Amino acid sequence: MKMYLKLQLKKAFKLYPAIILVTIITLTSIAATCVALLSNSDGKNNQQKITIGVVGDADILYDIAQSGLYIDFVDMTEEEAQYNLKMRKINGYVRIPPRFIQGIYYGRNNPAQYIMLNSGGGVGTLLVKEIVGIVSDMVVETQNGIYSLQVIEEDYNMDEKVYENINELNFSYMDFTFTRDEVFKIDLLGVTDRLTMGGYYVVGILFFFMLIWSISCNKLLGGRNLSLSRALNSRGISVISQLVCEYLSYLAVTLVTLLGIAFIMGTVANINNFGIYELEGMTVMTAIGYIIKILPVIIMITLMQMMFYELVPGTVGSILMQFILAVGLGYVSGCFYPNYFFPQTMQDIASYLPTGVGFSYMRKTMSETLEFSDFLYVSVYAVLFGFITFIVRKRRIVGDEK
Repeated sequence: MKMYLKLQLKKAFKLYPAIILVTIITLTSIAATCVALLSNSDGKNNQQKITIGVVGDADILYDIAQSGLYIDFVDMTEEEAQYNLKMRKINGYVRIPPRFIQGIYYGRNNPAQYIMLNSGGGVGTLLVKEIVGIVSDMVVETQNGIYSLQVIEEDYNMDEKVYENINELNFSYMDFTFTRDEVFKIDLLGVTDRLTMGGYYVVGILFFFMLIWSISCNKLLGGRNLSLSRALNSRGISVISQLVCEYLSYLAVTLVTLLGIAFIMGTVANINNFGIYELEGMTVMTAIGYIIKILPVIIMITLMQMMFYELVPGTVGSILMQFILAVGLGYVSGCFYPNYFFPQTMQDIASYLPTGVGFSYMRKTMSETLEFSDFLYVSVYAVLFGFITFIVRKRRIVGDEK
């Protein structure tokens, strides 16, 4: 067995330059996908804006989005606002009545109006509608407070300070009302498993690379000579021993490649994290540590790929099946889009698939929310794939002998 393992390792690393060449081509394609996806993600320096038109005195709403990160107010006429809303270039628009501030000061309740499409326009539009509602409600309450102050001071013969105190209270109310940071608070919960969109796609792209990695290793995994397997079996090297040696050689080149990727990822992240929260402070050692932590998933995926090569021994058929399954299972499991985009039934099914279990394990490892049950699910699938591979190889050898 030791000699066979040595031969398999020698074969694996002899083929490694060709494997790396195919891998570089694959990584180039994935890198292009990565750039496209991350450019649309919610990175730290690329917050998505909600665009709201303002008809009337726009200055009174600009302070709500003073940092420009969350809400972008655009001054426009009523006709422009209606056209842009119809063309869905804005999420909605606020109609500010003339002399709105003066009306508040003199006690006239002439509220601003928020106009949006019947479809609602999404969460962002509803958020702004809620903010406008907060402002309108606070106008009524502040009026009550101002008039109450005026009555109290007049009752206590403080007429000389009434207008001075009312002005001070008015400005305090306005500062509170029109300061965005005191109207609502942004709390980042993450896309899935507490990951930001950027972190989610980093894990998703790495996982998808692992799924298609076996295509690069076709020369190593495919085209097994069953005559050699029969001869080895007759000389005391059992089927399970052969599979262990072949698998360890495949696992070795897989780990070498992933550790190389970790080295590159850690080096690049140390220079520029691209606004991705999960890559902040990442070094080469932490990236390598992540690969070590997801070793159970690596074992499960490589065993699954080895099983597929046993089930479909032909070169063309095995490559085609590996590609279709990698894309299909990766898509359903959420590698390309977060799984909440899919119907609930599909989400439930994906969560029980081996790729869904493995992807979840990697996400939770990144966000440090991993539980023992995740390790258990991955281990069960790994044992199952190894067992199926053994049964298929055993039957093929026995069938040829007959």
